[in-house]
Amino acid sequence: PPTPPHPPPPPPTLFPYTTLFRSQMKKELTFHTLDMKTEYADALFAGGATQQAEDVYTDIKKSYLQIVAQPDADGFFKERAARFLLSCPSRSHRDPQQALQFAASAVEHSPEPSAHYMMTLAMAHHATGKTELAIKRQQQALEQLTENSFWADRFRATLNTMQSAAGKQQQPSESSRYVTCNGSC
Repeated sequence: PPTPPHPPPPPPTLFPYTTLFRSQMKKELTFHTLDMKTEYADALFAGGATQQAEDVYTDIKKSYLQIVAQPDADGFFKERAARFLLSCPSRSHRDPQQALQFAASAVEHSPEPSAHYMMTLAMAHHATGKTELAIKRQQQALEQLTENSFWADRFRATLNTMQSAAGKQQQPSESSRYVTCNGSC
């Protein structure tokens, strides 16, 4: 019996899209894996299994640091790494100075930084004691949102927390991380 003809290969112009699709899928998978690990570690930590949580947080932090060390690391992972370094329930994994570097890089290298990138940068400024700059960045983030945006109330609450801290001239409190992010924004 005759063999059916093979379909012609796709035109060469489709290959860049395939590479882009694979790259995007890898990014999504990496993000979701780290996000699930973070939720798992948070549950362990909240449940009192602190040593197990510490081990998972260590793995998450190591993963983020490896990703952002890549020359082609994009703003998305820099912003997520900064969020982790700012809001990890385990104080031993927080690093506001490094978070500030990652958040600033994410904003600086993004053609149009999102409101979330700006909020993370504001949170990093706040965590490093640069309250006035934090307020300015948070106001810029809020301006990017529409009034009825799902995030507008959370962004306003964060701005109010920062303004309150500025009025008292104090460092952000331990509980302020839950007001500003709770690790899920």
